[in-house]
Amino acid sequence: MFMHGENDADVPIAEAEQYYVALKDVGVDTIFVRYPREGHGIRESAAHGGIAIKRSIAWYEKYFPKTAPETPTAAVP
Repeated sequence: MFMHGENDADVPIAEAEQYYVALKDVGVDTIFVRYPREGHGIRESAAHGGIAIKRSIAWYEKYFPKTAPETPTAAVP
């Protein structure tokens, strides 16, 4: 998942777009989210920040699903 501000002066948005296209070209399931007026970091508004957090959580839950903790086993001497 790429989340990028359109006005990022530190990392040009074109670089993130190139990574996104390259991953799509080789069949990697990926998304690209562009935030208008944002710079390096999602800080302009609480709405952008809230949406970014929700998207991040959904992405992690999709690709790193919760699993039941392993049952501890007794140590064998």
